[in-house]
This record gives sequence, C-alpha cells and structure tokens, in this order.
Amino acid sequence: MSNIRRLRPSHADKFTVAARQAVAEQMADALFELEDGVEEALGQSAALILRVVSERKRLNLSIFHGQPIVDEALGLVASLADARARSARLHKAMDLTQRQVGVHVMTNPGDKPDQGTTFIPEAKVDSVPQAAGA
Repeated sequence: MSNIRRLRPSHADKFTVAARQAVAEQMADALFELEDGVEEALGQSAALILRVVSERKRLNLSIFHGQPIVDEALGLVASLADARARSARLHKAMDLTQRQVGVHVMTNPGDKPDQGTTFIPEAKVDSVPQAAGA
C-alpha cells in the first residue's frame, strides 16, 4: 500500500465555464437591483426631508415642528450613504471574484470602459472609501 494520498478532484472541475458565467450573471442582476434600491431609498429620504422643510415654511410653523422627522430622516440618509458605499465595495469584490474564476459580466452601460482601456486585474476591493464609522 502506497503512502501517497489520492488528491480529491477540484470542486471547480465540476462546473463548466458556462455554468459559472450563468451564476455570475444572476448575481450581477441581483447586485444591480440592490444598488438601484439603495439609491432609490436615498433619493426618497432626501425628498422627504425637502417636503418636511417646504411644508413647514408653507404652513408658517415654527422650526421645531417637524424637527424629529428631519433628525430621523438625516440619520436614515447617513445609513443609506453607508449602504451605498458598502454596495460599491461589494461590487468591486464581486468583480474581482469573477476575474478569479474566469468569467466576466458586462456591467451597467455607464461602466463600460473606453476603447483601448483595459481592466486592471490587481484591482483592490478596499479602494472605495468607507463611510465614517464603518
């Protein structure tokens, strides 16, 4: 009996490039939905603050009216700004992982590089600044 251990086949060998590509595309779609949702919530929060301030003025109320609403909405905006920064870092991490497993999903049309531009394979996941307190 030999002392040489039989190596297990790589789990990656079980999946074709096409299967990995399909999973990457599904994950990219989910990420884009997440990013859109965060930005939509951020915009709605800002609109709510503007509405409270405008209506207070229109109704000729003291600045104290609605202040708790503004305070909470501003806290929500800060949290959503952190969520947006985190989703950007998540996006970079997913992009890096795609490259590591040999697939690439075209990002949003606005993210398309100019002709002659190449992606940098050594992209750092932490290159998006973290929000304060993150």
